Amino acid sequence: MASRPSQQELNEYREEATAWFSENIPAKPDFMMPLTFMEVGTDQQFHFLVDWQRKVYEAGYLGAAWPREYGGGGLNQAFQDVATDVMRRLGSPIMLNTIGLNWAGPLILDMGTEEERRRYIRGILTAEDIWCQGFSEPD
Repeated sequence: MASRPSQQELNEYREEATAWFSENIPAKPDFMMPLTFMEVGTDQQFHFLVDWQRKVYEAGYLGAAWPREYGGGGLNQAFQDVATDVMRRLGSPIMLNTIGLNWAGPLILDMGTEEERRRYIRGILTAEDIWCQGFSEPD
């Protein structure tokens, strides 16, 4: 695990992230943007959000604290917290792969095999692999 950064390092990272998102958050599209992953209902919305998630990942602002050997940034969680706060504050579009990013990915990192980590983690971050969760009820 990466060591805790200084407040100065976090402030500099916040400035860099703010500049990047200020320049790169896309203009409002000519279709309704979902506010949650559960509201994605059209191919147009889906592809827009896949492209956005991939762009954020490639800039280093998604998966910042996930291990580098699986496609993450290898940084301390505090850096991801800063990037997430900047995205929220500036009104960034949502990250489409919520289940992968918040549930499946962390579980695979914690309990998965080495093969599973290498197979799934990068695809979760890039939105190449979109994860879902299914439920079944008795009867």
